[in-house]
Amino acid sequence: LSVRNDGGQSGWTASWTDPNATSVVSSWGMSCVVANDTVTCTGLQWAELVSPGETVSVGVQVESSTPPAEPGLTLARR
Repeated sequence: LSVRNDGGQSGWTASWTDPNATSVVSSWGMSCVVANDTVTCTGLQWAELVSPGETVSVGVQVESSTPPAEPGLTLARR
């Protein structure tokens, strides 16, 4: 996942629905949890605050019986 900031410096949270997700295997640059059929990841450490015009690349591995059919990613400032 690449997160780009086109505005003021801010933190971020990304989430998507995956009813088959059971746990987070690993993540880098963000802290992730699985709850209520949703994977939610928040920028952490070096990827927490993204300065205007900059991009950070982060990743996650999620344990799931099947991939989501139509993953819809929501990215929000926090």
